[in-house]
Amino acid sequence: MTESITMRTEGQKERVTQRGLTLWLTGAEETMRLGRSFGNVAARGSVLLMRGGLGAGKTTFVRGFAEGLDCREDVQSPTFTYVLEYLSGRLPLYHLDLYRLADEAVGELDWLDEYLFGEGVAVVEWSEYLGGYAPEDALFIHFMASEERDRRLVTISAAGHTACEVFAAWVSEWSS
Repeated sequence: MTESITMRTEGQKERVTQRGLTLWLTGAEETMRLGRSFGNVAARGSVLLMRGGLGAGKTTFVRGFAEGLDCREDVQSPTFTYVLEYLSGRLPLYHLDLYRLADEAVGELDWLDEYLFGEGVAVVEWSEYLGGYAPEDALFIHFMASEERDRRLVTISAAGHTACEVFAAWVSEWSS
């Protein structure tokens, strides 16, 4: 696991504005564990923007994330509905899958505001289709498949105040 930190000076104090790391995962259980550890530390208003090819582990990560939030519902992929809401955990979980936006002209995305800027936590699969609509304060998770069976390289970065706080809490959670 490697980590990089970018600091910005504001007057007399320094503030972390970006953080990032890269790690290798092996198998679905490790991907679930990664999601669970993020769910354990997620804060109200957190946004996780995920990228990665089909079968890269995004939905598996979200299943673990939901467990970390203590959700009791069975997490499914919202590919054909765009959004599934899970309200039984310690925070509402909004699971978005924008894969189908690739086939459509991306028009007004104002309908996303209640999820991306709401009271819960938004996890977005295929976030690249948000374009300029992506929030600036977010965690970015990129899943890349490896030629080795069941291994994937995961790059995680955070930008913005809330995302950096969640990232720092997650690093502590993941390391223990």
